[in-house]
Amino acid sequence: MPRLYHMLSAAAIWLSMAALIAGCAAGAARPETLNQRLAYAYGAHTAVLESAALQVKAGTLSKADADSILKIADESRTLLDGARSAQLVGDTSTALGRLQMASSILSQLTILLQQREGAK
Repeated sequence: MPRLYHMLSAAAIWLSMAALIAGCAAGAARPETLNQRLAYAYGAHTAVLESAALQVKAGTLSKADADSILKIADESRTLLDGARSAQLVGDTSTALGRLQMASSILSQLTILLQQREGAK
């Protein structure tokens, strides 16, 4: 039963992410301001962490692969925190650059996790 619970939890996270992405693609709740874009990216970071943990529990992702993913996700978090700091001092250009790098990393990690989930 616990394995089924983790599989259902992983499915719920992916459905939530898919709904969020689909909503943004359709123009609904599209993050426009820097604050909104940062909040969206922090949410994507959390989703990557949760998905990796759930996939390890479900046996679709090895601990070694999860450790690599988490290390890269930590780097994206550092970039997000740097973007937030830059924004707070009024350096919008640096904030946007760091946000773009972090978002790119998180997008690639999300794709990787989706492929791993689909490959099981």
